Amino acid sequence: MAKFRAESQTQGFFLAAPDGAGTFRTDDFVKSTEFEIFTYGFSGSYRVTERLSLGVGVGLFVGESTDRTDAYAPLELTLPEGPFGPNAYAEAARDFTIRTGVDDSSWSYNFGALWQISSEWRLAGSFRRGPRFDFEGVTISGPAGPGPEGAAADAGTLPIKLPDVVSLGLAYRSPGGTTTVSAEWDHVDYSTIIDSLDPDVAGTEGISIPDANEIHAGFEYALLQWKPALAFRIGLWLEPDHRVRASGVDLLTMAILRGGESQWHYAAGVGVAFQSFQLDFGLDFSDLASTASLSAILSF
Repeated sequence: MAKFRAESQTQGFFLAAPDGAGTFRTDDFVKSTEFEIFTYGFSGSYRVTERLSLGVGVGLFVGESTDRTDAYAPLELTLPEGPFGPNAYAEAARDFTIRTGVDDSSWSYNFGALWQISSEWRLAGSFRRGPRFDFEGVTISGPAGPGPEGAAADAGTLPIKLPDVVSLGLAYRSPGGTTTVSAEWDHVDYSTIIDSLDPDVAGTEGISIPDANEIHAGFEYALLQWKPALAFRIGLWLEPDHRVRASGVDLLTMAILRGGESQWHYAAGVGVAFQSFQLDFGLDFSDLASTASLSAILSF
C-alpha cells in the first residue's frame, strides 16, 4: 500500500531573541523516515441482478515505520563559521533525539457496488476503511540537552488511524467496446490521521491535514480483434495538497509545517488480455513522485 524513505536537514531558523536584542538561531534538525505498509486481502462479489453487482473485501494491513529526529543546539562547536553559517551537526551539540515508529498489524474492510445503467454506461461506488496502528515514541536527551545524557522520556503508545476513502466513478464504453472514457471522484479523509491522536500526548494542537477531493479522468482504446487483445490507456488527475500544516502555534512550527501545492498527475498504461489471463502495466508521473503498477488477473 505504501513504501517510502525520506531524509531532510534544516540549516537555520532565525527568530528575534527573547530579550528583543538581536537574532536567535533555533535548533537545527536532521530527520530520517522509513515507512511501509503491506496489504494481504481477500475479496468477493455477487451479481444481484443483471445490472447490479455488490462486492466486499477484507484485508490485513501490516505497518512498519521508523522515524528519527536529531536536534542540534546552536553552539559554537557546531557552528564553526558563526551563528549564520552552516551547521556541522557535531555530536557534542546534539540537544535531543526523538524516535517514533510503528510495528503493528490491523484488519480492515472495503465494499463497493457496480450498476450497469445501459450497455454503454456504468456507475460504481466504493468505500475503503483505513487501518489503525499503534504508534510508539520516545525522547532521548543528548550531550547538550538539559537532562542527563541518554535519559529517555517514553511517550507511550498512541493509536493512529489512516484515512478512509470514498469513491464514485462513471464510465462510457462505445457500442463496439473499443473505446472507454471514465471519470472518478475520490474523497480521502486525511484529517483523521491527526484527529485520531491525543493532542495532549502527541502535541498536535494547531496541527492539521486537510481532506482531499481527487478528480480522475481516463481514456482507453482497445484492439479487441487482436489475439490476445491489446489496450492502450492514458489518464489525468489532480492531487490536492494534503501536507501537514500548523496555524496559531509557535512561529518555528508554522515555519516548518507550511503545507504545499496541489499536484497534477499524468498516467499511461497498456494491458494485454488472453482467454483466461490478463496483464496490465501503468505509470503515473508528477513533480513530486512517479509510480509504476503491475497487476495480473486469472479468470476461471
